[in-house]
Amino acid sequence: MPRLVTEAKLKDAVEGETFLVGGTLSAVEGIKYDFHMGSRILKASFRRPIDIEELAPADRNSLCVDPGEAVFVLTREKLNLPNNIMAILTPKRKLAHGGIIVLGGLAIDPLYKGVLWVGLYNFSSTPYALEPGRKLIGAMFYELDESEAADFDVPESASVTDFPDELVALINQYRPVELKGLQEELAETRRELAALKTDLVTDKDWKEDFKRSLDEHNRQLGLLIEGLKDEKEVRRSEDEKIQGRLESMSNWFFGLRAGGWIIALLLAAAAGWGIPKVLDQLTQPQPTRQLAPAEALSELNTPPTQDSRSNLPSP
Repeated sequence: MPRLVTEAKLKDAVEGETFLVGGTLSAVEGIKYDFHMGSRILKASFRRPIDIEELAPADRNSLCVDPGEAVFVLTREKLNLPNNIMAILTPKRKLAHGGIIVLGGLAIDPLYKGVLWVGLYNFSSTPYALEPGRKLIGAMFYELDESEAADFDVPESASVTDFPDELVALINQYRPVELKGLQEELAETRRELAALKTDLVTDKDWKEDFKRSLDEHNRQLGLLIEGLKDEKEVRRSEDEKIQGRLESMSNWFFGLRAGGWIIALLLAAAAGWGIPKVLDQLTQPQPTRQLAPAEALSELNTPPTQDSRSNLPSP
C-alpha cells in the first residue's frame, strides 16, 4: 500500500534534490510541497511561449490572466520521480479565491521528469496577476512498496522542459472568451426581455384601452342611431303636419281663386249691362233750351267777349 511522504522526507528530497529539484525548504508544509510559478508562460496575446523576465518592467507588471482567459504556466521546480514515487496535485485555495481554476491532470506518474505545466483559467471578472515565484499548486508524494513498484513505461510527457507543441498550436488559435462581453450581452438581453415584457404589457393595456374605446364608440353609435330614428319619426310627423297645412292652404287658395273668378264675372256682367246704357245716353241729342224774349234781347245787346269774338267768322 502506498505511503505518504511526510515533512522530514520531503525536506530530505529538497535538500538532496532526489525526486524534487530546485525546491525550497520553506515550501514544505507538513504532508505536501507547494510548487511555485516560474517565469515561462503561454498566453494567447503572444501566440507563443515567452519569458516574463525578458519583458520590459511596465509590460511585466501589467501581465495577467484576463477574465474569461486561460493561460498556461510552468513551475519553477522540477520533478525527477523514481519508479516507486508518484504525486497527486492539489490546487491552492488562494487560487480559487482569486477566481482561478486549475486546468490539467492532477496525477503525476512514476518516472516523470521535468517541470509541470499548469493551466490557469480566470472565471472571475477581475484580472489575475501573473507573478513568478507565487505559490501555484501543492503536491503530495506517495511511495510505493516493493510489491507495487515495477518497471513502469516512461510517460510520454517525461523530461518536460517547455510547453508541448500541441498546446502551443492550440493557444496560437485560441480566442479568449471575454466575460465582460458576455455580461454586457447578458445585460443587453435582459434589457431587451424587460423591454419586450413592457411592450407586451403596454400592448395588452393598449388592446384593453382600444376595446373600451371601441365599446364606448359602439355605445355612442347606438345612441346616435336611436336619436336618428327618433328624429326621423319627428320629421315624419312634422312633414305630415306641414303637408296637411299645405293642402288646407291649397284648398283655401283654390276657393279664393274660384270666388275671384265669380266676382270678376259678376263685375264683367255688371259692366256689360251698364256701359251700353251710358253710351246710349251719350249718343242721344240734347234738347235746346227756349229763351224768353227778354233773355234773348239781353243776350243780343251784350257785347261779345274776347272768347266769343274769337269764335266769330272772319269778314
